Amino acid sequence: MAHKLPAEHLKRLEQLKLIEAAGGGHQLTPLGRQRYNELPRPAALATDGSPREIEQILANVIRSRQI
Repeated sequence: MAHKLPAEHLKRLEQLKLIEAAGGGHQLTPLGRQRYNELPRPAALATDGSPREIEQILANVIRSRQI
């Protein structure tokens, strides 16, 4: 099952130039990739940079900023 971010979150990420439409979905822009790489991670957490992992991290960041 594919995980989807709410449309308003996608729109905001596009406005911030962090993602762009690509191949029926979205991908990180160079700025988005830079910001993603700058996110803090626990030392023991290995990241593979997969779209699912990136989507989860972005969802967590968006959720934390709304609190």
